[in-house]
Amino acid sequence: MRLREIAVVTNLVLFGAVAPGAAAPNEPAATPAAEPTPPVTEAPPGEAPAGPGVIGPAPLLARLHQAAAREIQLADLAQAGGAGRETRAYGSDLAADFKRLDGRVVAFAAAQGVSEATLDAPFPGDNLVAMRRQVTDLGRLADAHGLQFDRQFWVAVASEQAAASDMLPKTLVDEPSLAELVSDFGRALETASARALVASQPTTAAPPTRAVNTPTEPPACAEACR
Repeated sequence: MRLREIAVVTNLVLFGAVAPGAAAPNEPAATPAAEPTPPVTEAPPGEAPAGPGVIGPAPLLARLHQAAAREIQLADLAQAGGAGRETRAYGSDLAADFKRLDGRVVAFAAAQGVSEATLDAPFPGDNLVAMRRQVTDLGRLADAHGLQFDRQFWVAVASEQAAASDMLPKTLVDEPSLAELVSDFGRALETASARALVASQPTTAAPPTRAVNTPTEPPACAEACR
């Protein structure tokens, strides 16, 4: 074997291109293979609605918009199917508050060049499992009636508002420009939760009081009493 070929084989062995003892003097050095791209997986249930793949104002505005939309959906269901007057009244207040707040979110997004259709779409890193579960829960609630609806409604309200509240701090850290919207969103959730605690309490009517007839003295007869 010529010295040049021996040198080539030695270099290949040292760099791991061929196994020791293999002769490949005329073959070019192999280029390292590109690292495989890890598959995109859905976040398991219970994690935040958006993961580390979400960056920039558009996905964070989408969080607020979609959270407000779920509050509005709950409110609409309460007004249509609530058995108790308190449930229906709560739904009316909830709808008014979050429609107003969502209007601000959509307007802020429009000023950033982000359309409402974009806000409605899922972003990379969104917890698709949790999103599908929310849709299923709302559908199950829509099928309930009477007192069963009211019981399920208050459970859904507590769960949804707790999840939305947990999402706010990370949204604020990731995009400080949303500080005012996030702060107002948090206050709206606190107000809605406080109202829910009051409205969900069972109301018991006081038992009717029995009328008490006070005995009256018989009319005095002046002639008979003389």
